[in-house]
Amino acid sequence: MYLRKLYQQHKGWFVFIVMFIVSQLFINYKRGVVFSPFYHYGMYSSIMRPQPTYDVTEIEVNGKILQTKDFSPQQWDKIMLPVSMNDSQQRWNSSLYNTLIQRLAHAKDSSAYVNNYSAAQFQQWYSSYLETILGIKINSVNISHKTVQF
Repeated sequence: MYLRKLYQQHKGWFVFIVMFIVSQLFINYKRGVVFSPFYHYGMYSSIMRPQPTYDVTEIEVNGKILQTKDFSPQQWDKIMLPVSMNDSQQRWNSSLYNTLIQRLAHAKDSSAYVNNYSAAQFQQWYSSYLETILGIKINSVNISHKTVQF
C-alpha cells in the first residue's frame, strides 16, 4: 500500500498527503465549499440544456454590428462588460444602499453612496472607450438588447 510505504520513508510527506486527502473529502462532503487547491470536482459536471430564449446585446459601431468572432475573448470582455455593468448598475446601487449602507451607516441621503450618471454620459464615455480598444474613429455607437428564440 502506497501510504504505508510513504509513512515508512518520510513521515512529513505522509502527514501532508493524508491532510490533502482529508481536505478533499471534506470539500466533497460540503458540496459548494471550494478554495484553492481543494475543489469540488463535480461543480462543472451538470448538463447545460438549451434555453428557449436568450437575451443578446448588440453593439453597432459606425453602422456595423460588432461580431464576437472578430475579437479575442479578452477584447470581447472589454467591449461587453461595461455595457452589462451599466445595465445592472441601478439595481446594484439600490441593493447596495438598502442592504448595507443604510443599515451600517444609518444614512438618510443615498446620493453620496450611489452612481449618478446619465445614459448620455455613459454613451459618451463608452464611445471614447471603444475608440481606444478598436483603434478607429467612432462616429456613432448604438447598443440594443434583443431576445432571440430558438
